[in-house]
Amino acid sequence: MNTIYELLRDWKDAIAKVYSEYPLAGAIVTVAGAIGFVLFERGRKKWPPPPFDCIIALVVWLVAVPILGFIFGALAKVFGFLSGAASFIWNVLSFIYAVYQTHPLFILILIVLTAAACAIWHWRWRRNMYLWAKMAICAVVFVVVVGIASPIINLFSRQLPTASDAKQPH
Repeated sequence: MNTIYELLRDWKDAIAKVYSEYPLAGAIVTVAGAIGFVLFERGRKKWPPPPFDCIIALVVWLVAVPILGFIFGALAKVFGFLSGAASFIWNVLSFIYAVYQTHPLFILILIVLTAAACAIWHWRWRRNMYLWAKMAICAVVFVVVVGIASPIINLFSRQLPTASDAKQPH
């Protein structure tokens, strides 16, 4: 009998946790349960009697609230992961754009070479890997090459004299 009391207490805590952490999930299930109960009552026949309808709706609600709370928790974790990945991708793209602003020709040539290498790899060896995997590997190689070559290009790049430099006396 203690096991049943513990189960009911834990179930009550799970429902309270859903309403405290994810009030939208609890509200959605409660509204859906009320609508389902009303629709069930409208199409009611002789069996089950009205008190059983309330009990059925309550049991469905008691089961659905923790399940939807678990789903919302899983979605929150997935969203957290995706937002972290999006932040990483944004930082990489910002870095590549900053290099593009200083060395546009280098980035454009590297993009063409990377696309050509990916196309040749895909057409020459079709069976060893999927196209999206080859493209992802080529993109990672592109980013690594940009990261390594950008400081090297900065060492060898020089500023060309401008018209304002020629007018100033030395």
